[in-house]
Amino acid sequence: MNRVAVYSAERDAGLDHLIRSTDRVVVASAVHLSEARPSTFSLARLSAPERAVGSRGDFDLQPLDAVLVTTGWNRNDDVFDPVEVWAARKTPDDKPLNYEHDDAKIVGHIVGSRVTSDDGTDLGDETVVDDLPAKFHVVTAALLYKHWQTPELQQRMDTLLAEIAEGKWFVSMECLFKGFDYALKAADGTSRVVARNETTAFLSKHLRAYGGSGQYGDSKVGRVLRNIVFSGKGLVKNPANPESVILDAPAGTSVAMSSCEALARAFGWEPGLVEMTAPGPSLTETIARHLGWDHPKV
Repeated sequence: MNRVAVYSAERDAGLDHLIRSTDRVVVASAVHLSEARPSTFSLARLSAPERAVGSRGDFDLQPLDAVLVTTGWNRNDDVFDPVEVWAARKTPDDKPLNYEHDDAKIVGHIVGSRVTSDDGTDLGDETVVDDLPAKFHVVTAALLYKHWQTPELQQRMDTLLAEIAEGKWFVSMECLFKGFDYALKAADGTSRVVARNETTAFLSKHLRAYGGSGQYGDSKVGRVLRNIVFSGKGLVKNPANPESVILDAPAGTSVAMSSCEALARAFGWEPGLVEMTAPGPSLTETIARHLGWDHPKV
């Protein structure tokens, strides 16, 4: 197993075990049910014709689309560098979707991912790294397993689907990493990255991830994750990450006010400009158009 390196200053600060045991990050974001509609995401077709391929339109599957991660600082002062996220953009594919971050409770899986800029422009694989915007989103398409043979598991899924439609559940991104550097943000908002080495490793004790205050002198200090692999996502009852927005909900489904406000803020919209109680076609079509996706008329 690849482990994060530990430097002498970190060992002296008693962070050895903490750094090695926390090479995983989870980030919560809002989630709602998607319509069972043709998607921009297509399942990879298997070359062997005798093998079956599932479809987002199958009645035993529930599409669930969400922004998995956004570049930049999150609320835990972990920093997702654009180059690192771009390199890891395809790693969510085929990873599990679990219940409350319990890997013994798999309730679905991720079937595809795409990258969009903050204004909704698609960033294709041909995009040159030097042309990447500072802020962009990795968007994933997932499928929930709607039908279960065990009555208790069926009840859990029925309840889960109902509560997702009520805005009570969120998606929480899971990722692994092999190392990190430091980001220092000054009071004027300017930031710089400091490489982590024997000389600079004393900064680790200031990181919030390792029990620090998140401050070093007059600067805010963050952890820049390196060599990221997105390892899946969980359905959790946690507050939404305002940078991660839902992408669709069935027509007529109620969406919690907080989720709509988070969505509006994430796109720089005033909350009053979008419907807050019954999104229906107007909100979903607006989001789809903003992201450059086709959306069926409802």
